[in-house]
Amino acid sequence: MSASNYVRGVVECPRCGTSAAIAAECKLGRCESADLHVGDEYPFEPHDWPPARVYDAEAFSGCGSCKLDFTVRVRIEQGIIRALTPEPRAIGWHPDAVLTADVTCPECGEPATREIQLFCGSTRLELRPGDRYEAGARRIDARGSIRGRAVCPTRGCQDFVVRVFLRDDVIRSVAVDPDQSWHAPGLVVPA
Repeated sequence: MSASNYVRGVVECPRCGTSAAIAAECKLGRCESADLHVGDEYPFEPHDWPPARVYDAEAFSGCGSCKLDFTVRVRIEQGIIRALTPEPRAIGWHPDAVLTADVTCPECGEPATREIQLFCGSTRLELRPGDRYEAGARRIDARGSIRGRAVCPTRGCQDFVVRVFLRDDVIRSVAVDPDQSWHAPGLVVPA
């Protein structure tokens, strides 16, 4: 098990909107389980860090209110931690709900009933079309949809993006977004 550094600060959870103190787990530089805050010098190996460089490091944290994880950007300028910013388009590793629906893999064309992982804030773990899903207005795009991740077990296929269409917080339909794959690590969903 590798060590991490922990950068503490107050941020707004991108999943539920609550502002709270967090400890973001960061695996950059010399990882020695350091307890750091904004304004502290970040521990780098001398050969790793040109002093004038700016880093936006990826870190992970959890929300004490909704108990879900999310990605945080740690801004380091000239070796000093300057800011913690939640990354609203990069989510954590653990879905908050799973929707079961029929979708076809855009790579191999195989139709199947698949689990679609959702990361937008529902408290229900298992969903089907017609169920309520309270994603929160800030997560629903102009088309009335949120994005989820589906997995195809066929060798060589990538995880792919599925749009889940909502109306009045009720799941109406799902559709594969054929132009977008789900990228890891960090699980950043393209805009």
